[in-house]
Formats: sequence, C-alpha cells, structure tokens
Amino acid sequence: GNNLVIFTAIVESAEEYTDVEVTSRDIMVTPAYPKPHQNITVQVRVHNIGDADISDVPVSLYLGDPAVGGMFLNQTTTPTIPAFGDRVVEFTWNMTDHYFNVLHVALDAPGDIQEDNEYNNNASRLVKVNTEAWLTTARNHSHQGSIDHPGLSSIPLNWSINLEDT
Repeated sequence: GNNLVIFTAIVESAEEYTDVEVTSRDIMVTPAYPKPHQNITVQVRVHNIGDADISDVPVSLYLGDPAVGGMFLNQTTTPTIPAFGDRVVEFTWNMTDHYFNVLHVALDAPGDIQEDNEYNNNASRLVKVNTEAWLTTARNHSHQGSIDHPGLSSIPLNWSINLEDT
C-alpha cells in the first residue's frame, strides 16, 4: 500500500547580531582642502551591517591614531541605525596649520557593544591643507628658542622661512 510519512520541522530563527562598521571612504571633510585654522565639517557615515537595529553608537574623532598617541578631538553618538542601514554623524573641527593631518574615527571605543567583528570599527583619512594658504601662512615665519639636552649646555636654535614669489 501507501506509506505516509509526516515530518514536523521546528525552525528557530537565528539570534540577531549587531556589527557597526566604518571605512576611510566614510570620512568626508568639507572643504576638501581647508586653509590653516579654518573650521571644517567632518561627516562620518556609520554602517550597521548586522541584522538588528542599533542606537547610541559612540563615534570618537581623533587627530592621529589613538593607539599611538593620537589626540582626542570630540565624541558623539548615532541615532538609531536600522539593520543593514547607515547614518551620518557630524563634527566641526578647527584645522591645524600642519600640511598633513590624519583624522581617525573609532566606533564604540569603550567596547560596550557586542559585535561579530570588532576589527571594522576604526578608520583614518588624510586631510591636506590648501597648499597656497599653507605657503602664505609659512611665508616669512621665524622662530627663536633652544634645544636642551640633559648633561649638555643649551644649544641655541634660530630658523626662518622666507619665501619669495618667482
């Protein structure tokens, strides 16, 4: 005859997970080539590549990598980021007079968020000062001081930059 087999399957949904991510492409600076000491806008796009919504993600901004002595600039938190979505947070920062500046972003620096991957929480972006503005600032600049070394007498230090238009 006819054999009838009945299977009962119980499917349990997998546990939801969270994972926030930032890359160097997610750090946007306006204007792109700021003048020394100009206020700039730093926008950071924070991705949620997990399948659960997440909110209040700490986003920290540093000048340089904090793992090697980078200077803390500011911190904010994200609004709710839906699963597989993203949100942008914004900082204002006063550009230095250094030609090269590395802005570093760290997500969840305290490590409070349980994530699948902690290695995608940091990114850096090089920001260069407007060359013409930097040269104008550096033009005809001088410094007097000294280098002090333990056990040696003080060594006088005088330098100047004098740029002329050609």
